[in-house]
Amino acid sequence: MKSRCWLLALASAAWLAHATSAQAENPSVAVVIGPSAGELERYAANELCGYLSKLFGIKARPVTSLTESAQIGLLVGSPQTNPSVQAALGTDGWPKLTDQGLVLKPGRIGGKSVLVIGGGSPVATLWAVYELVERWGVRYLLHGDVLPEKAGRFRLPEREVTLTPTLTVRQWRVINEHAMGPVSWGLADYRVMLDQLAKLKFNRIFAYIWPLQPFVDYQAGGIQRRSAEMYFGFHFPITDDMPGRRIFGSETEFHNPDLPVGAGYREMMASGAKHLHGLMTLARQRGMECITVANLGEFPPEFAPLLKNAQRTLATGAPTIVPGRDTDPADPGPTELATAVLQATVNSYPEADFIELGMQEHRQWLGHYERAWKALDRKYGIEKVRPLAAVLADAARRTGYPGGAARAVKEVQGDIVALYFYDRLLNELKVLNHRARYLDSM
Repeated sequence: MKSRCWLLALASAAWLAHATSAQAENPSVAVVIGPSAGELERYAANELCGYLSKLFGIKARPVTSLTESAQIGLLVGSPQTNPSVQAALGTDGWPKLTDQGLVLKPGRIGGKSVLVIGGGSPVATLWAVYELVERWGVRYLLHGDVLPEKAGRFRLPEREVTLTPTLTVRQWRVINEHAMGPVSWGLADYRVMLDQLAKLKFNRIFAYIWPLQPFVDYQAGGIQRRSAEMYFGFHFPITDDMPGRRIFGSETEFHNPDLPVGAGYREMMASGAKHLHGLMTLARQRGMECITVANLGEFPPEFAPLLKNAQRTLATGAPTIVPGRDTDPADPGPTELATAVLQATVNSYPEADFIELGMQEHRQWLGHYERAWKALDRKYGIEKVRPLAAVLADAARRTGYPGGAARAVKEVQGDIVALYFYDRLLNELKVLNHRARYLDSM
């Protein structure tokens, strides 16, 4: 026993000596931000300090000027946000960057070596920090980081690095509706993933919501929406004979932890809105844009009285309805219902940068596609770009398409009707110009 204790003490002493030696080899580093740095740049500086500690044992915290004791300065920001960057690079040293461009550039202040870590916008500055850390050997996965076993001695790029992304939109789809995917994640799960997506330089999330999900409340034609379902209305009980049962604690049904099981419509809608607002807030905190969807051709079943010859959607699960095949795109029923959905989506989520106008997975509203094409051609001259006959012939040749060529043709026909319907809503009826009136009526 004494010999083992002695060996353990020797090993501990050796490790302590190695750690002390490693820290002694590394210089004193100051992480410098501007006095009025915004939230993203402050977060970037804190992230940099965290990695300095993990990789090199260097203890630092953000300061607003290069301290006398520091041997090296890491300057986070741009000339507009951090005066130290201007001091290090002079009037002509800052490169020409887009709002997504980033730079790692050596410089000097008062005889001390510094590295400018900046970008053409605050979020690009955050990406610059992660670019530097990646050059230290860290790899970013969706669930966390992989740190090098031995980071080596602290080092900085010797030459300027300037990067601009080829793809200006780097988007990740969230929510959706399949139980094995992110629709089952609470905000605690999303927080980890969004942090990692920021390190991978993603700049947008696409919150794809479905017509039956509890995210958008509205009324149309005197009918108030009153149904909400997750997972297409399917339920997934957790039973005692399931592998991994203990992971779920006392839960009896698999569900999104932010949404109550078995709750009424109002409670579901309130929880859903809180969840989606929270998700967009998390994305905003990491400099990401947000997009969500308004599905203007598929609705909960209680709105069937507004649709002539309403059809049940071909998808499985809880029923939703679509306009009948030969419904006139100018019919007041679907027009009023789609207007309500679009205005409610825009008004409910003003923090969204974009609203996508969704298409149904199975196109059923397609009877007036020739009339719709002619109307669009009169406005936009689309027949000259590609004749309708050629478009349909191309679709008919897609024999390898899921569902076969027949489904491909139906999708083209249905999309033509939907495009005409959307164009009429936005450019003729100008339904989004009446948002104030709609808000007054809510």
